Amino acid sequence: MMEENALDYMHSFLEDQVKNRDLAVDATLGTGRDSLYLKDSLKIQRIYGFDIQKEALDQAKERLGDREGIQLIQDSHENMGHYIHEEVDVVCFNLGYLPGGDKAVITKKESTCRAIEEALKLLREGGLMTILLYRSHKGAQEEVEAVLNLLSQLDQKKFLVHWLSFPNQKNQPAYFLGLKKRTKK
Repeated sequence: MMEENALDYMHSFLEDQVKNRDLAVDATLGTGRDSLYLKDSLKIQRIYGFDIQKEALDQAKERLGDREGIQLIQDSHENMGHYIHEEVDVVCFNLGYLPGGDKAVITKKESTCRAIEEALKLLREGGLMTILLYRSHKGAQEEVEAVLNLLSQLDQKKFLVHWLSFPNQKNQPAYFLGLKKRTKK
């Protein structure tokens, strides 16, 4: 698996492992591209999409059209546990800012770490989490450090974490993090 960028790695990671999954969370909905991928390419039955910006929800609604099984929620990803009360198969984070939106409205380390912790509680055994960490916007480095610190402290007997970077690419390319919750033996 030698992909060109972090988004391609996210897709390959999920395609290799997602089979007959029922429930996914798009923790950073944005324009709805990840939800569309989860629904159409991976055939996920139900998706919860979170974003704090009405503009993002409007764009996502337009992109997703009338596809069934997608619930869009205008709230912070850190509050996903208020809406989801069952185990989740896949959680995707695409951190940073809304493409084409106000670059001053960004994901922040505190709420992102709380959201990841919440997602870890909801993730079923064998479940997957992907995180794309964009690094070029203001505040990104603090979020990157906080997320990497959080994931590096996870019990290796419970979670397998992959971290991929592209050190020879220009403009601070995104990091890809792929996590799998191990099954108990």
